[in-house]
Amino acid sequence: MKTSLVIGIVVVLVVVAGAGLVLFQAPPSQVRPPDTQQTPGQPEKPQAVQVRQITGAPASYAGKTVDVEGTVRKDNLLATPYLLDDGKASLALKFNNDMDRYVGLQVKVSGVIRYDSQAFNAPTTSMEIQSIKPLDLEPSFYVEMSKDGIDDRGRPTLSRLLVYDNSGTLIVYERVNAKILLTNTITKERMDEIRKELIDADVFSFQQQEYPAKSASETFSYRIKVILKVGNELKQTQLTWTEPASVPEKLLKLQQVFNNILYVDSP
Repeated sequence: MKTSLVIGIVVVLVVVAGAGLVLFQAPPSQVRPPDTQQTPGQPEKPQAVQVRQITGAPASYAGKTVDVEGTVRKDNLLATPYLLDDGKASLALKFNNDMDRYVGLQVKVSGVIRYDSQAFNAPTTSMEIQSIKPLDLEPSFYVEMSKDGIDDRGRPTLSRLLVYDNSGTLIVYERVNAKILLTNTITKERMDEIRKELIDADVFSFQQQEYPAKSASETFSYRIKVILKVGNELKQTQLTWTEPASVPEKLLKLQQVFNNILYVDSP
């Protein structure tokens, strides 16, 4: 009889202990889920926003990493010339390298928003780009040409800067007075014509990038920057030279092409 009693007590204790384990567990709704917060040291996940949201409340986005879509524009009259334009607002872009190859393209950019309400001679709101990705077309066409002339007394006689981008937008600047003379959209046929003229003139074959004047009596100075898709390769070059100067014969051919383009597209 005593043996049976002891066994019964042990069974009861085991059952109660088991029930106690269940009894003291937290209900499922109160169990804390795994910590999904950002681990210290990991990059901040970008927040997808629109340009007008940032420009409308810049202080609230300062220091945040964001994803933004828009068209890259360039305004040579600004100290920070690159802009992201979504058709309703524009945001200044800062990049470690120049962004000429992307001008005129729809892109998605990721970066950190900077805001300084006291900024002087600089945009109060800007974006430091960490990455940039074209959305529709790849870089294929960017041409920047400037020609400046002076008389024998050093006074300017001509000052033109022409900028063509991937979308076919042409902006003509007068450099002396820092103003825009013309904004136009050229046809694809005109873009192809310019491309052919520059490639036929071997614009990418020059080893020397600068051809300085031999004396102080120069009459014209030229500068050209070309980024073109040739086959499957995106080629880029930049040249400066003066006239008169000792330059290769093929550079005189390029100079003629330069002047022809200037004559057709500049006012």
